[in-house]
Amino acid sequence: GRDVPIGTLVLDEAHELSNPKTLRTMGASMLASRAERVLALTGTPIWNKPIGLWSILSLMAPGAFGSQAQFGDRYCDPQPTQYGTRYDGSTNSAELDARLSQVRIRRRHSDIQTNLPPMTRDVIIADVTDVQRRRLDLLAEGLRKSNNTNTAGQLARYRAVLGEIKIGVTLNKARQVLMQEPYVIWTWHRALAAKIHHQLEEAGLTAFLVSGDVSPARREQRIEAWKQQPRAALVITIPVGQVGIDLSHAMQSLFVEIDYTPAMVEQPEKR
Repeated sequence: GRDVPIGTLVLDEAHELSNPKTLRTMGASMLASRAERVLALTGTPIWNKPIGLWSILSLMAPGAFGSQAQFGDRYCDPQPTQYGTRYDGSTNSAELDARLSQVRIRRRHSDIQTNLPPMTRDVIIADVTDVQRRRLDLLAEGLRKSNNTNTAGQLARYRAVLGEIKIGVTLNKARQVLMQEPYVIWTWHRALAAKIHHQLEEAGLTAFLVSGDVSPARREQRIEAWKQQPRAALVITIPVGQVGIDLSHAMQSLFVEIDYTPAMVEQPEKR
């Protein structure tokens, strides 16, 4: 019931509570108000800069860091706009770090890396046919001449075509690896992930697909099913697979597509 007291409340994947307006965070706040102690755990960076820390800190130490506006004014580089104050930066970071040391236990990947096997990276070259090269040249020229302000959308189209060019070399590499061990294949686009998954199955290889088109419940089921197979491929998209899952069943992974932000690649490869 609502009146049952809580001794210690543990909030796992606490980075999901960085927005105080979500129902998830509101529910966590209600539970935290009844707890004697609150522990917030996460191995994922807070993507939306220092302001994203406030709601998590308010759950662990209510009032200690002031209101969200007070926290933002002190530590998040407040910038007045016609729509209100924006907190997109960082200020007084040394002071904030000192205060966080009172409530935070932090372990970086480098702190434990000595206990993990070394991470190595190789680049696999994909040959481009004349037809594919002409298509890429036309896309690049259209992007250069376009007056369309949606550059991100056009770059996404260009990246999608590049991804399709890499399907052949991806299948060849997957066949080699799957003869001996499981494999993880990362893409950015859902359509590319579906194509790779389909062609792996057509080639008689065991493969599981996890993307934004798959419900969260089925994602978990497919990942667990993949872990039961000694030589199967997991084809997974970066947006849904970069955090909160354990893919240590495989020692090798292949990035068919990568993100422009390095952290969006570092997170998946550490899964």
